Amino acid sequence: MAEATSQSASTASRLPTLEDARRWIGFRVDEMGGASVARVQEIYVDQESGAPVWVVIKIGRFGKLTALPLRDCAGAAGHVWRPTHAR
Repeated sequence: MAEATSQSASTASRLPTLEDARRWIGFRVDEMGGASVARVQEIYVDQESGAPVWVVIKIGRFGKLTALPLRDCAGAAGHVWRPTHAR
């Protein structure tokens, strides 16, 4: 049980703060493999904790919106990276 608590605390400490995540709005979203796939449109937060949990992205020229779990993303230098998914 202590191991699970330690692991979730470790994961939480790597997640950006709400303020940091909101700075991602407008950033380009790239796959870890290098392909640019979208732009960040919004950050959704958990109602109870106020912590950011979802990154809403706009895919393609015509703007399909979808959400990515924030825990699967990393942001820096004007980009947000997400894992490459098999197609």
